[in-house]
Amino acid sequence: MARDKLRGEVAPMADVAGSSAEVSTVDSGDTSQDSLRRRILRLANYQRGFQFKLQRIRPRSSFKDDDDEYEVATTEIQTCVKASFAAPQFAVLALYMLLAVHATLLYEYLGAPLAYLAFFTALARSIDVFTDPIMSWISDATRWRWGRRLPYMVGGCLFYGTAIILLLGVGVIRPTDDTATCALNGTDTDGSNLYTLVGGNNEDDKTLYAYWYGATFVFFYLCDTVCNVPYNALGPELSDSSEARQGLYFAQSILGFLGTLIGAITPPLLETAGLSKEWAFFVTGAFFAVYYVSAVGNLAANVAERVEGFQGQAAVPLVPSVLRSFGNAPFRVLLASWFIDSIGWYSLASILPFYVKYYLQPSKAGIEFMTDEIFLGFALGALFISAIIGTPFWGFVARRFGRYRAWLAYNLFNGLSNGLYIIVQPQDWKTAIVVTVFNGIPFGGKFLSDANLADTIDYDELSSGAGERREAQFTVFSSLVPKLVAIPAQALPLAIISALGFIESSTGCDADGETTTLAAEQNETVKFAIQLIFAFFPTFTNIVSFVVKLRYPITTSKDLALISAGISLHQRGIAAEDPLTGMLLMSPKDLTEEDKALGVSFDHFYASEQRKIYLNDGNVGAILWGLGGQLGMIGVCVACSLYGVISTFSLLDDTALSWAPCFLQVVFGMTLMLFAFTLMRFREALRVRHTPFKKHFMRRWIKKSQGRLFDDDEDGGAQNPLLSNPQLVLQRLRADSGLSDDEEEGGGAQAIEARRAAFQRNKSYYPPTGYVGSTRNLVQHNEEERERFIRRILSDKSLDNDEA
Repeated sequence: MARDKLRGEVAPMADVAGSSAEVSTVDSGDTSQDSLRRRILRLANYQRGFQFKLQRIRPRSSFKDDDDEYEVATTEIQTCVKASFAAPQFAVLALYMLLAVHATLLYEYLGAPLAYLAFFTALARSIDVFTDPIMSWISDATRWRWGRRLPYMVGGCLFYGTAIILLLGVGVIRPTDDTATCALNGTDTDGSNLYTLVGGNNEDDKTLYAYWYGATFVFFYLCDTVCNVPYNALGPELSDSSEARQGLYFAQSILGFLGTLIGAITPPLLETAGLSKEWAFFVTGAFFAVYYVSAVGNLAANVAERVEGFQGQAAVPLVPSVLRSFGNAPFRVLLASWFIDSIGWYSLASILPFYVKYYLQPSKAGIEFMTDEIFLGFALGALFISAIIGTPFWGFVARRFGRYRAWLAYNLFNGLSNGLYIIVQPQDWKTAIVVTVFNGIPFGGKFLSDANLADTIDYDELSSGAGERREAQFTVFSSLVPKLVAIPAQALPLAIISALGFIESSTGCDADGETTTLAAEQNETVKFAIQLIFAFFPTFTNIVSFVVKLRYPITTSKDLALISAGISLHQRGIAAEDPLTGMLLMSPKDLTEEDKALGVSFDHFYASEQRKIYLNDGNVGAILWGLGGQLGMIGVCVACSLYGVISTFSLLDDTALSWAPCFLQVVFGMTLMLFAFTLMRFREALRVRHTPFKKHFMRRWIKKSQGRLFDDDEDGGAQNPLLSNPQLVLQRLRADSGLSDDEEEGGGAQAIEARRAAFQRNKSYYPPTGYVGSTRNLVQHNEEERERFIRRILSDKSLDNDEA
């Protein structure tokens, strides 16, 4: 998005900084270089906040320093915008939960072999590994006038809804031809009736349901990629304020948990009301399908994207875009924590139905209406009610103690509370509910991670040197990493209990002559393993994740203020300081179009490869053979894993070895993705092999990535104005604000008039974001609010003496 819409008639920064003679003409009152630099950064931050629809300034942000507090300009997002954006999450999280927990039970009830379900789940995840990054790049690279996100959501939502109905409504759409029934077969010694199961042995039906699950599950996740990768990327675009985005994700979290609650309790409630299991899931799926389509339509009608700033940007190819993302230090910490958290979460989710059915066994607690499925629905309902209540609590903790501390506390609390399941004994369903409620409280803090990711995207815009925002490239990994981890994390617990002697359930007759799924009695070793995986393992992963999150570097309001100020300075052609490393980052405007094109090509290669190219005078021949060797080895792995999947597919019918084709499917998906990625890098090396990179360019580009562009005049680069002529930079910022030295001394009244006139000349200064209305008219800012803001910022003498 354009961050320099309002510049008046000010000359480019190069013209301002070009003459050292002008330094003496600036009278700032305080000649201290450090004081000037601090004022520059604060003023730039305020101007950036004002540029993006700033409506009011809060005295505190949700990040706090131990010794100081920094005001961070906040952009309030209207409540109706928050509601419109958060509404689709109501269905999205509910469906993820239904597929992770209930869908397996539904298809197992219909007779589909569990091993086949695990294999097709792995297949869908493997395809996701390939399609999600591609979709994120396509969305970021889109330059349509309708936007980069909403067109895909609108175009895919009908297919998404159809996939939901096909996946959850299988029992109604394709009822079995050989339904098992119970026939009276005498009486027991106590006078109760004995029933015998008749029918239900059609193996073709069981296989059909397994393949139906595979086809519709893959179709659903393809639709999920098209719709929800852009949806997740839309959130960070709605505001440039960290605190406003935290409020946005707070609302999204509330609706997400509410939807998950409805999804958890609806199937068992419908069954209790008299519907069959098949119809209960069909009605639930139809409800969420219709709701999702309606929510996306409402979002598209009422919330507009930012489009002005992206129309002129060239799309960066997939490979350099991904590699630049991994160069982001805060993002690497988040990536590692997602990986660890997902291992614990998906292990818990995969073992949850087995914990209820084979360890806790609430159906044996002596309560007439209590079945394992009904208890599972109520337990999940209690979990998400607690999470909804816990969300405002974590919002309060973030405001009171700072988001970083709240994020760490939420993670630690999550692990310790899950460990309480170790005290739950078989049939003790009351204690299980109490522990579940307690365990739901930390779930409410999930929105803190989303808010941190949005801050990481801001930091990438500053540190990447490209001046572009790649929301989809970053947000896709928040969902892709869990999908990757889900495959082994879900398969491994099942493989462990299978190896320990797990006996699968079977269809039989209950005391009333109704068909039901009968849980086989398990040995004590299997029960202990189920309890250990469910209670202890997620606790362990959360503690490890807590240690990793301690390395997250964006911890204070000062960091956020400097990131915001740095972006503003970059858009004015001024180098800015990286608040996390202390190094200077060149402005993207210092790069020529030729440099940018060469940089895209150069960034196809890892940092170690770039150094080899540099030492070889820009010739890629130094790495070409190495890339070819990598491609060949990965190709062999792809072929071997594919052969392994095909040759071991028959092992799905072998309980002890059914994990093998699932594992090989995971390996195939990951190696195929790596092969495609390496192939694109190899093709780029072939393309430039006859045109070596220039030594001058490589030196500048490598120094750019290290923040050392301005320490060497050999490259022909100008000295950094922020260091050499800070007074001139301050003069430029004042000029942008319509404020001269005399006007500042006089209280800024003339500056206010100048700014107001500039607003009239530059209506596009306010991008159409964060507003609602069918006519899409911009929200007009209150003139008094503008005036108070300008007077406060441009006439505040305390900025001169503000401590860093």
